[in-house]
Amino acid sequence: MSPIDRVPLYYIDNHMELVDSLGADSAKLFEEAGITAREIDAGEDATISLEQFTFVLRRSIELTGEPAIGLLLGSRMTITNHGSLGLAAMSSASVAEAADLIGRYIQVRTPLIDIEFSEDSSGIALRIIETKVPSEVKVVFLETVMSALIGALRFIAGGRCYSKLIRCSYSEPEYSSLYEGIFLCPAKFDQPYMELIFEPEQLKVALPNYDKTTKSKAVEQCEREILEVPNDVAMQIQRRLAANRGPFPSLERIAEELNMTARTLRRRLAEAGTCFQDILDGVRRDIAVDYLKNTRLSVSEIAFFLGYNDPSNFGRAFKKWCGVSPSQFRGKDK
Repeated sequence: MSPIDRVPLYYIDNHMELVDSLGADSAKLFEEAGITAREIDAGEDATISLEQFTFVLRRSIELTGEPAIGLLLGSRMTITNHGSLGLAAMSSASVAEAADLIGRYIQVRTPLIDIEFSEDSSGIALRIIETKVPSEVKVVFLETVMSALIGALRFIAGGRCYSKLIRCSYSEPEYSSLYEGIFLCPAKFDQPYMELIFEPEQLKVALPNYDKTTKSKAVEQCEREILEVPNDVAMQIQRRLAANRGPFPSLERIAEELNMTARTLRRRLAEAGTCFQDILDGVRRDIAVDYLKNTRLSVSEIAFFLGYNDPSNFGRAFKKWCGVSPSQFRGKDK
């Protein structure tokens, strides 16, 4: 099992408290998932498998009967729940500086996503890159991340930071009316990426708890923690490919970004027992499964997004990956 298939138990206390408050038995939930009392007590020092993580999220919804549990969980988190990263953000000079630190060190809190920033006519986008989010719990996980993220930014800004729009990379859920109350902005669904959009002025807001010394010490701790995060060359390629969602960069382009020749990159991948095409196929497969399960995009649209000029080529590739055609997969999942 690769290191990226392990997830830290950083927020287990928040999760257990929420499940119990909704009338379910969190101890039973974690027992069903095969998570021991010793692991629960270890908290931030423990990790669970990606399969256990997926089971906990899915089973939490089943036991509580609350499909919006991700929104509720993220909204309950406080800045102190985010460890040294939360302290670094809170001690920053501005919202922009805090957001930059969160993007730089998000991997110390979860290995399943990255964060990047972009700017266009609609504003500045804080984009979630889904590097390893299991498709069957994508919505609940991303709702947790986004509600926790906007809550943290709003808290450290003394309530003076607001997003103007949230774009969601999945179809509109039945409880979408809750979004405006949590994010305080409109929401758009079936979007290519998961993003929070801000007016540039919002990121210039000065933070009331700015402390250069505290921030420096917290960043030093984040640096120590990030060194423990797995980051081999195959994972770096996977993250760069997942960040694009088509058209995908070439091996040569990624080699240049990694400051090595294409020949060296091929050799490094061969030493790791893989190749560029296998990684690209895996990313395409994961994105295709995600779109088929969580959006209303047509098969032709998905093929286009994944870089296939001919939908039939996508169909053949998907059948090779999953054993059924895209349409059959979508029909079976319903």
